[in-house]
Amino acid sequence: MSLNLAYYRKSDWSKLIEMIDDPEKMHDTWEEWYQDFLRVEKQLKSLGFSPKRITVDLDKLKKFCLQKRIKIDGNARSSYVSSFN
Repeated sequence: MSLNLAYYRKSDWSKLIEMIDDPEKMHDTWEEWYQDFLRVEKQLKSLGFSPKRITVDLDKLKKFCLQKRIKIDGNARSSYVSSFN
């Protein structure tokens, strides 16, 4: 079973933290986030899932949230990434 995972570029990390409505729920650094990302990706693979990395374009994420009139938070980021087939 395929499962989309949000992947953030290191170069976008500061912009991401500035634009989201829940920065306190994110890791302090991209490096911390990336280590956790790799752990989750590996765990999903071990459970039989096929995780697919979706590189998040921050401008498109913002547009997605504006169109839906939703905050740029964890639920929105999940919805955005889930919209990719």
